[in-house]
Amino acid sequence: MVAGIALALGAVAIALHLFNRDATQTDETPPSNDDITFTILKEIRDDARMQIPVGEVYDRQVVVSSAVTLLDASVNDGRPLNWSSVDIVNKGPDPIYACVNEWLDPQASILMNQSMNFDFKKRGSIQKLYLKCDNGNTATVDLHILE
Repeated sequence: MVAGIALALGAVAIALHLFNRDATQTDETPPSNDDITFTILKEIRDDARMQIPVGEVYDRQVVVSSAVTLLDASVNDGRPLNWSSVDIVNKGPDPIYACVNEWLDPQASILMNQSMNFDFKKRGSIQKLYLKCDNGNTATVDLHILE
């Protein structure tokens, strides 16, 4: 899929490079079909660039308790998370609950040595990650993150 998007971006870049705007056109002249095509291709290229994951992968370990643990810009040096996917691996000893972008009080737990994957395949889709254990429980969680 990424190769297909890269190929499409290359075609857009070539089209933009080969496009030659008419030097006689003024601000009073209505836009030509070429101008409209140029604008649309530029918007498609810019939008595609924003959707492709950067490809930066990193790991983080978090200790989770019965209080909701929120990972967001406040724990990322003030920068938005901008994650496209995250693998959550519960190292235990107790079960955990996880939600992305909004806390919904989930019913399904992630048991010790189990994992859960949230993959939105679009950069910036994951802005917040919520983790929690049942009352009195704790767990260590490994996060494998794709930005």
